[in-house]
Amino acid sequence: MWAGVEALSLGCGGISTLSLSTGLSRTTVSRGVKEARFESNLPSDRIRKEGGGRKRSEILDPTLKEDILRLVTPDTRGDPESLLR
Repeated sequence: MWAGVEALSLGCGGISTLSLSTGLSRTTVSRGVKEARFESNLPSDRIRKEGGGRKRSEILDPTLKEDILRLVTPDTRGDPESLLR
């Protein structure tokens, strides 16, 4: 959205200028322009759209928890309250 506001303030050719000067893709700047123009349509309690952002590690690797426990278990020495766990 910031890039969109800046591109709008530059006027004609603002998307290209901002894209070249910041290294952002034209698509990203164009999307920011669209969001800046229709700011009232954005939900106030969210930063990103639903489903946006990095996926949880547990979803990407379902065996992650078991793998970590298998690595840590030899060092816990039977203490279930160990900070290592």
